[in-house]
Amino acid sequence: METFKSIIRPVGNSFCVILPKNVMNSQKLKKGEEIEVAIMPKRKVSLKDLFGTLKGTKPFVREHDDRVF
Repeated sequence: METFKSIIRPVGNSFCVILPKNVMNSQKLKKGEEIEVAIMPKRKVSLKDLFGTLKGTKPFVREHDDRVF
């Protein structure tokens, strides 16, 4: 599996996503081959912005009585 960014482009009455040549080569894909595409929406808040938001709170302490042996 490989991830990359691409722009959705109109083609006739449809839309397409262009695969970069290096992705085609690294995944050994050929023209006309069927692939699966997973759509990942953009995050409204980046993970980078979340780090450090809980400063000043107590550290996590696990309650060991919740486990059954």
